[in-house]
Amino acid sequence: MRFRVLMVCSGNICRSPLAEAVLAGEALPKVVSVASAGIGALVGSAAHPEAIRVAQLHGLDLQAHRARQFDQALAQVHDLVLVMEQYQRQWIEQGFPYLRGRVHLLGKWQDHEIADPFRKGPQAFDVAMAEIVQAVASWRPRLT
Repeated sequence: MRFRVLMVCSGNICRSPLAEAVLAGEALPKVVSVASAGIGALVGSAAHPEAIRVAQLHGLDLQAHRARQFDQALAQVHDLVLVMEQYQRQWIEQGFPYLRGRVHLLGKWQDHEIADPFRKGPQAFDVAMAEIVQAVASWRPRLT
């Protein structure tokens, strides 16, 4: 099976763009595309400056990122939706019940939510990025 993966967070300017970039950089055989969106996206906004900074530390570039809202069109074209927090999964499954079974926590294999670093300073972004890298790595055996 091949997967089109959608990373989802709240505003689509911090965690999901980072997760998108990390997974896209993995070049996993079963992953045909990676995108990101937010359930309350700051549509059209660039990635947060701290997200850009922490991405650069990992050799990733978020300069071209622009936030977009999770919607019906995105729901229909993605096979796997990975969220940062349980409430995001619940929001998606309530609005798009046909996605049940395709929406999981990014940190599922650690049973861990990735906290929103927005408005919490550079250290919170460093922690979020470390957790995202670990969570993406935990998906690697399932996407190889």
